[in-house]
Amino acid sequence: MSFYESLKTAITNLLSNKLRSLLTVLGIVIGVTAVIVLQSLGEGVIGIFTDNLAKQGSNIALITPNTQTVRGMDTGSTNRNLTYEDALALTSKNEVPSALAVEPEISTRTVVVYGSTNSVVSTIGTNELFPEVRSAEVQEGNWFSTDDLTAERTVAVVGPILATDLFGSEVSPIGQKININRNSFTVIGVLVAKGQNSFDKQLYIPITTAMHRIVGTNASNTGNSINTIIVKAINETQIQPMVLQIIELLRNRHKVPEEEKADFQVITSEDLLTFAKNILGVIEIFLTLVASITLLVGGIGVMNIMLVTVTERTREIGIRLAVGARQRDIMLQFLLESVTLCFSGGVMGCVIGIGISSLIGAANLELAGTFFRPVVTTSSIVISVSIVVTLGLFFGIYPARRAARLKPIDALRYD
Repeated sequence: MSFYESLKTAITNLLSNKLRSLLTVLGIVIGVTAVIVLQSLGEGVIGIFTDNLAKQGSNIALITPNTQTVRGMDTGSTNRNLTYEDALALTSKNEVPSALAVEPEISTRTVVVYGSTNSVVSTIGTNELFPEVRSAEVQEGNWFSTDDLTAERTVAVVGPILATDLFGSEVSPIGQKININRNSFTVIGVLVAKGQNSFDKQLYIPITTAMHRIVGTNASNTGNSINTIIVKAINETQIQPMVLQIIELLRNRHKVPEEEKADFQVITSEDLLTFAKNILGVIEIFLTLVASITLLVGGIGVMNIMLVTVTERTREIGIRLAVGARQRDIMLQFLLESVTLCFSGGVMGCVIGIGISSLIGAANLELAGTFFRPVVTTSSIVISVSIVVTLGLFFGIYPARRAARLKPIDALRYD
């Protein structure tokens, strides 16, 4: 019997028991679906991190306070001794020659009121270099200037979504008066949309104003403490020298000995991406292991049903052997049935997995302020199908060999 005829017979036999065949491959379907969905989610998350970092630039370093230590042990609480003066010190070309721009930030949640409309928003105190460092553009009006910082003026720039929420689409935000924690501010600019809620829904004010009028009113804030300092290197080749210069300067300013853990940390864009990939890699390994166990159970189920099939078709096997069928023909027949079962389960799993991933993408879920889009890769489909075909071969060999080794006389006697 030719390969084509054996395949045709295998498909016919499987279709004659549709429900049993479907139940048999259910484990395969679930396993492949899980692999496809998990892989697409992982690729989607990595894509978001990569896009966000690309928008900010690869020559960026992020300085944040480190956890406090007591006798060399982390307490879990965060230091608050990263100050505005630290940011000013980092602007010195003598101390940090590799730096192009320094942008300090202090953030808090505030109540913003315009007329009868109010909203609780993330308010960022920053300086005049925010657009350059964060690759932001002003759509309407202007960003605040160094004079605004020096004079601690009550001016604000709003994200485009926040502008629409507060003023609607008919009123120009420029020149409008808003209240931020009962302080009157004048809107002087609106940012270009980035498609990220972390930018588009935020409010931006001069950092000096934020420290002394907004955040400075909180009991938790002491002096000129800030949350973050973002430093942009001259170019990508200067990022590592810049990090070393920053560490040396801040250690000296904070009087932290070389042998002790610094009370701050410097993280580059590449560090953030590597960290995200490592975390996702560990999660994917664990979840893929769970999916693999499901596939393994599905494969055992296929072997079990193939053994039942061999028993049910013992007389058929005996007749075929008696009329001249070779052992390899019988073995090929049952191997093809096993592989076809697994292959069909793999295809169904891929289709369902792609469908679920598409539904997740269509739901417009947000992650890190960006709409989340799962990414199904061709490689994941090819690998999944290849694995289930291999499972079909592996778990089909024993039933196929058992069928091929039946003696015609014994098989014909079987009732």
